[in-house]
Amino acid sequence: MNIDVNQIDDTSAQQKIKGVFEQLEKIKDDESLATRQKLIEAAFSGLLEKNYPNGNKFPRIAFNITKDDLEEISESIENFSFTKDLAKGKGLSTLEKIMYAVLWKNGDLGKESHIIRGILEKDDPESKAFVFYYFGKHLNSKTSPIIDQHVLRAFMMRSKADIESFRALRAKSIFKKEVASDYMGWHKTLCSGFKGDLNNFVYEVDRILFAVGRLLKVTNGRKSIKTKNT
Repeated sequence: MNIDVNQIDDTSAQQKIKGVFEQLEKIKDDESLATRQKLIEAAFSGLLEKNYPNGNKFPRIAFNITKDDLEEISESIENFSFTKDLAKGKGLSTLEKIMYAVLWKNGDLGKESHIIRGILEKDDPESKAFVFYYFGKHLNSKTSPIIDQHVLRAFMMRSKADIESFRALRAKSIFKKEVASDYMGWHKTLCSGFKGDLNNFVYEVDRILFAVGRLLKVTNGRKSIKTKNT
C-alpha cells in the first residue's frame, strides 16, 4: 500500500523500510526482480527513482581487479600505497597523472591501501575505512555488495526497534564495522537463494538500498523520510 509521502511519520517510515527488505527477500530470479523492484518503487511514489545513484557520476563498473592484477603493480602489494614520490610524475602516463591529481585534490591518498586489502580479502584493522575495504571486495567480485552510509542507514532502520535512538544517531555512529558485517551476513543469505544473473541482482539491490537510505533522515526532526530532493 502506498503512503502519502507528505505524511510519513516514524512508524510509517519504518514499516516502509521493512517492506522494502521483505520484497527483496522474496526475489528468487530475474523475473521476480523486475516485478518486485517496480512494487518497491511504487511504494515510494516516484521518490526512489529520483534518489538512485547518478549514472553519470557513478556509472556501473564492469571491470574486476584480482590479486593477480595487483601483483603486476608490486610483489609486496599488501603494503602498497601511492607515495608522495609519485607526485614527481616520473614514469606515469598522462591518465595516471590525472587520477593521482584527483586523489591528491580530494585528500584521498592512502585510501587505496584499504581497497587493496579488500581485493586481497585481508583483514583491515582501520574500522573508519571499512567502506573502502568493502568496495575493494566488490571490485574483486561483483557478487559482493557496495556498502556505504545510505545502505547501512536503511539496514539499521530495518533492524532497530527503538526508532528514537536511531534518529538520534549521527553519521559517525552509523559507519560501524559491526553493522557492515551484519549487513554482509544478511546479503549473503539473500543471494544464496537467487537463481539468475547474480551480478545484476547485487547491482540492483545496491541501487535500491542506496536510494532508500538516501531518503532517510538521521537527525532529529518530525519526519523520518525526506519528501523533497535537497
